[in-house]
Amino acid sequence: PIPTTFCDFWRMVWEQDTVVVVMLTKLTERKQVRAAVYWPQRVGETMQYGCISVQLLHEVPMDAIECRVFAISDGTAPPRRLAHLHYTG
Repeated sequence: PIPTTFCDFWRMVWEQDTVVVVMLTKLTERKQVRAAVYWPQRVGETMQYGCISVQLLHEVPMDAIECRVFAISDGTAPPRRLAHLHYTG
């Protein structure tokens, strides 16, 4: 997603009961911005995207991948866990 569609992206993730998001793009490639950060970046941080709140629960950086676990909620139901796999290699 791009910054103007972050709220739509997270609403779609919630509505579709998504359990894993795979990101195959680096944030920058060949000195060009390829993607925007659409998630909270510090463990424990919660960000609000429209009616969806996203909290970074845990992050494990590895050689070619960053694994994150989020808790997402629309405020009317219990939070769900979501895995985010960001391939960086």
